Amino acid sequence: MNAKNYKVEELKIYRMKKVPIFKPNPRYRDGLTIFEIEREMSLEEKIAFIDEMRDGIASYLLDILKKWEKEKDTLPKDQFGNPKTVSKKAWIKRNDKRKIIDIEYRIGSYSLFLNRFSDMTTTCPTTDYGYSQEYTGEHIAHQWFHNLLKKLYLEEKKYFKEHDPFQQKLKKVIDYGKQYGICFDSKELNNIIWNGLEDVSEESLDRYISAYQELEQTINHISCKLKFK
Repeated sequence: MNAKNYKVEELKIYRMKKVPIFKPNPRYRDGLTIFEIEREMSLEEKIAFIDEMRDGIASYLLDILKKWEKEKDTLPKDQFGNPKTVSKKAWIKRNDKRKIIDIEYRIGSYSLFLNRFSDMTTTCPTTDYGYSQEYTGEHIAHQWFHNLLKKLYLEEKKYFKEHDPFQQKLKKVIDYGKQYGICFDSKELNNIIWNGLEDVSEESLDRYISAYQELEQTINHISCKLKFK
């Protein structure tokens, strides 16, 4: 996959197969999955893809994380043997020119592609609550790449729902249903409106839209009759 040629409208990630992976204590109840392309690309290719998509962010952060791992033991320590907070903040200020890493609240943490990482390490950590991420224990850039794909997936999904004719009809039915609060005693229609059902025929959607439009016309007609002159 080439970042230079990436186009959201091609829906490559949205249509891409996901494969399950095993991790102890996964952060999602139904387990963890990755996109199939993650197994096909090398670490270097993933870093290059992120850099191309997001202004060199992967290489920039990796340089900082590697430098931190080399220099953190040279900083003044607190009573627990960790770098003192003031020294850690000063180090980040000197080295993070793009001001990505937090120095105010959770010092040393940073957010990237809808995910927050708690410390400056090149090894992917668990979550704050001890749950495994997709690449816990492996190189951090693998997790960054996965998170970027998830972000692109959501963007492609949004594009699909806004441009696909079937999705447009589905949205129209949902909007009508929520506007009027009526589902004509149809279990399927109720599930479309309130439970996210999408596995329905286009013919059914056309019938529901027609019914709501007829209801709308009837309401408008009655409203006009009740208006005082």
